[in-house]
Amino acid sequence: MRIPTNVTTGYRPLRKAYSLAGAALALTLTACDGDTLEGIQGDLEDGIEINISTNDDGNVVVSLIEDDDNTADDDNTAAPTPVATSEPGSFQVTFTNLTQGQPMTPPVVALHDPSVHLFQVGEVSSDAIQVIAEMGNNAPLVEFAVANPSVVSAAGVAGDAPFGPGGQVTLNLTTTEEGQVFSAVNMLICTNDGISGVDSIALPAGTDPVVVLARPYDAGTRINQNNSYSFFPPPCRTNADGELIDVAEAPLESPRQAIGAHAGQLNIANTPLGSNWNFATTDDVLMIEIVRTDSADADGGDSTPEAPATTSVTVSLTNTSDSQPMTPPVVVLHNAPYADNGVRLFEGGQPASDPIIAIAENGNNTPLVELLESLEGGPVSTFALGFADPSAPGPLLPGNTATVDLNLESEDQVMSIVSMVVCTNDGFSGADSHTLSADASETFTLPIYDAGSETNVLTLNYWVPPCSPDGASENITDDENGSITLHPGQSGSENPVFDFEAGTGLLEVTITRN
Repeated sequence: MRIPTNVTTGYRPLRKAYSLAGAALALTLTACDGDTLEGIQGDLEDGIEINISTNDDGNVVVSLIEDDDNTADDDNTAAPTPVATSEPGSFQVTFTNLTQGQPMTPPVVALHDPSVHLFQVGEVSSDAIQVIAEMGNNAPLVEFAVANPSVVSAAGVAGDAPFGPGGQVTLNLTTTEEGQVFSAVNMLICTNDGISGVDSIALPAGTDPVVVLARPYDAGTRINQNNSYSFFPPPCRTNADGELIDVAEAPLESPRQAIGAHAGQLNIANTPLGSNWNFATTDDVLMIEIVRTDSADADGGDSTPEAPATTSVTVSLTNTSDSQPMTPPVVVLHNAPYADNGVRLFEGGQPASDPIIAIAENGNNTPLVELLESLEGGPVSTFALGFADPSAPGPLLPGNTATVDLNLESEDQVMSIVSMVVCTNDGFSGADSHTLSADASETFTLPIYDAGSETNVLTLNYWVPPCSPDGASENITDDENGSITLHPGQSGSENPVFDFEAGTGLLEVTITRN
């Protein structure tokens, strides 16, 4: 789990890009008296494409086309010019849902020749894209990609289950052919025909990852309906009691419109969760990180042998806040949610379970610990509580670090973490089924979530000790009956040292393989 703001602060060197259509910077130079074509070419930097022509006056015109750092225009209609990776190899791809409340379908991904497109901005959606954009049905596009001889690897990611805000899915891809590029597409489920993804982006040639921030797109197949959530597919069309309501189909676009920037979605009516499904046309909704895992360098160096499987990991958890105490983190190794006999502690976009609510509202780890004990030896292999000082168990205070050692039974296991941000009503920091990196060590910062179980108030006497003035108040407020979302932030409390901005991370995690 990596908090979205790491895209700007940089947990690794990265290249930021918006996708999907080609973007280029064109510059025209005219040779003056005494200049030669060779002289102009000699002054050019490497990596610039040169188009040469003559004008009506007989002068040489040199047009330069430069990849503008793979960064698209702010209008969300431009994106990087594809540059094929120099060598074949193996890649790990991680998708992170950056929205406040939108569940997403698992993406369809492909490594393919640049001549192939899963979808293109400015072009009309195929039937396979239509069924993804309207119903989240990946099967037709996967079938198309698998049957295409120009596609070397294609799949729908991590089964059929959606992944919610802050959630991640990870997969590994391999190509033995040069010149392949990467594409992915998935549905923003609580929309009429909203999608996100990338079209034909470069694979990393060296050790630096490629990181892409993708915005929302309108597939142009349905007229957007913001007057009722009954026009959305499940799980969006449920009422406040969780009951499925009859669905109405949004009117078709006739004729079908070209894929373009989504106009955004505001003020969805008739639903207690509608505001969580809102987004703007300029929002980044999906982060995609592609890491080369075969240790080949940009010049095509030899791959290094795969390291033997580790048997244990050391997890260090540091409270990086200035003033917010955190409860001892619960750290769990377990089967992935999509595996047979899988498990999930919490999921963005879904209601919090009673054990998660007990942590988020009152810092009470006991119900979750009891649940994990009952699952140990089955879907849960091991878990531990992190204390800065095991001899004097207590909260994880600002600046303190807790360390736990966990045995790793299988490389297929994932890690989840839960810890209350104490001076809030129902805020917690956590990792939902984090896929362990193949690296010897990885460091990332966990997002802050809102459990959606209590109305957020900024009066200290609604918070648990030690935040409340007299150290004895209870945080009792009306239930929100909501779902887990990324926390909207906290500003204006009676003690501003406990405030934080949306997107802030307070718990830094380092996982070291032993």
